[in-house]
Amino acid sequence: TLVVPPTAGIRHIPVGVSFDAVHSALLIGMRTIEDGPIAPPYTPANDVILRYAYTGSAWQAPTVRSFPRLRSTALSPDGQVLLAASDDGIDQLDSVTFISTGSSAKPVETNEYIRTLAFTNDGNVVVATGYKNGSGSTRLYLYSMRDASFVYPRLLGSGQFGVNLFYYAQLGVSGDGSVALLGEPGSGGGRPLTQYQAATGKWVDSATRYNYYAGNATTNGWAPALNERGTRSVVSAAVAFGNDSILRSLDSDLEPSGALMNASEGVLLSADGNRAYVLERIWGTPNVCSIRAFDLTVPPAQATSTYSEITTGGFPIARSCLWAVNSDPIGILSPDGRTMFIAGAEGVSVIPLP
Repeated sequence: TLVVPPTAGIRHIPVGVSFDAVHSALLIGMRTIEDGPIAPPYTPANDVILRYAYTGSAWQAPTVRSFPRLRSTALSPDGQVLLAASDDGIDQLDSVTFISTGSSAKPVETNEYIRTLAFTNDGNVVVATGYKNGSGSTRLYLYSMRDASFVYPRLLGSGQFGVNLFYYAQLGVSGDGSVALLGEPGSGGGRPLTQYQAATGKWVDSATRYNYYAGNATTNGWAPALNERGTRSVVSAAVAFGNDSILRSLDSDLEPSGALMNASEGVLLSADGNRAYVLERIWGTPNVCSIRAFDLTVPPAQATSTYSEITTGGFPIARSCLWAVNSDPIGILSPDGRTMFIAGAEGVSVIPLP
């Protein structure tokens, strides 16, 4: 377990986790919890970015950089640049030293803040935003790494929901950056899942009327999981305008191939798309969580049926929970798929996978 440097009276939530394979390091953005009975008044200076270097035998103590009003972090595909988003802009940081190499302000929208980032392989970053005061839909942007500038796509998709307004959009991206997948949390009327296809620069709405579901719309957890090439995704989705929160496997056209289980704390997908890992809180035992694995190589006979769970070879894995009840965790897999990293309010759990 990698521990977040303690600060008296301060609790954090993870807003970004990246594994830097080039420099063998784990990069984590942590924002101060703003609400709830355990939270003191929000102090922007308590938001931090952590870098844990791995020497080949052990994790080192973290490099810590204060980054006020931190909302999200994302690592460039070449491992050289870490993007750090605040409420109103993006900073480009050297991924090793955290020295800023440039910054860009987001187009002014008074009640809108940057909430999450996803690199694609066409030199762009998909930027989702959130609503500052109250609740409402906000815009989606593309950020150009080449020009360090924001672009506002005015029309998305081809259906009746082809409008650039999202309600706390959650972002997932394929390992090769070819596909970004956007889910709008909520049930009973949200828009379908939307793909950004980097090869064409087009946005495509799913034909199947699935609505993305998230337990906590305002955090960066619950992101859609994609495999390396974006040919498979696993999302928490409700059928039509229902409110069931079922984890479902979708093909490259966002058509369902089968279900896994009820949605829990989050899901990750192996690079080849053959295995899904579900993080589940064991209710009634608040400090115990479970990692469950599902074999996606053989689809069920019907898309409404379930894939087989792997219950041998060390699965499921029991671990202590390292996050607060009002804080969704964020998880990633190492590039070789052999290690899982789960960041929460209390620290980062490093879990070797069977």
